[in-house]
Amino acid sequence: GLSWQLAMSAAMLKKVSAERVRDEAFAIMGAGDGSGVGSGNGGTARTLRQMDSDGVLFELFPFMRGWVGFDQGSYHSYDLLEHSFRCVEGVEEVLPKWLATPHGPLLAEHLAEPHEAGITRLALLKFCALMHDIAKPSSVTQEGERRRFIGHDLSGAKMASELLKKLKVGKKAARASARIVGSHMRLYGLAHQREVTLRSRMRFIRDLGPETPEELLLCLADESATGPGAPALVALEKTVDEIFTLFWQEEPPAPLLMGSDLIEALGLGEGKEIGRILGAVAQAEAEGKVSSREEALEYARHILDEQQRGR
Repeated sequence: GLSWQLAMSAAMLKKVSAERVRDEAFAIMGAGDGSGVGSGNGGTARTLRQMDSDGVLFELFPFMRGWVGFDQGSYHSYDLLEHSFRCVEGVEEVLPKWLATPHGPLLAEHLAEPHEAGITRLALLKFCALMHDIAKPSSVTQEGERRRFIGHDLSGAKMASELLKKLKVGKKAARASARIVGSHMRLYGLAHQREVTLRSRMRFIRDLGPETPEELLLCLADESATGPGAPALVALEKTVDEIFTLFWQEEPPAPLLMGSDLIEALGLGEGKEIGRILGAVAQAEAEGKVSSREEALEYARHILDEQQRGR
């Protein structure tokens, strides 16, 4: 059960194998989810707080001692440890809300998928929520009264992945954690775009791949854990809904042009040039510059004409 870590002494914990820590840690990350997904009862966050109170958490993860009292700057109301706990709570609180939307059935099915035995997508998401700012202490800089953490997302991706490897977690889950932690600041940029573009949202989905839903939930939880008000939450929720809608499309629309179209219509031979032109046409479609096969062919002709004039 989950009581082992609350009863063991610090001396005993130091003798526990990495495999046992992994198994119990991810049992904790799945706490409260039962056979379904997203009970919203705060099981994981509550257990983590109890582990902290009992002196167990820092025995398992000694680096987290440095999170106590760590100032995250004026945007945050809490120190790093409290923020991390609240981010896990945020996942557990925000998930039932999104399960109640039209995205819910597909989201529940997705988060229940296992990365490997004993580690579901939801359990790994909660682990990432706890560890998403793991690199802040090592990346902090002070500029006058402003504290900055440049690159903490990318550095954190590597640190979280390495931590999982030490816990004997497989490569698939470690790579997934790196994508989730490494991109946890990106949604802010999308939510505050002056001009919303389909291309930017599709690029986000392309880069995050199957971890897109986890990233969206983490970003919402992260913002809610900054403190009262969470000023960016409304903009983030709107963007999350847009990206969920794109992500859940059963299949992407067929491309306007195929390589065979360029060969037949423009007389091109097979080779790298076809791939480059198809890529340019796909980008133009994402930006709304072309919307039909005829427009796509005309755009391809334009690219070729520009190329020939440049020679």
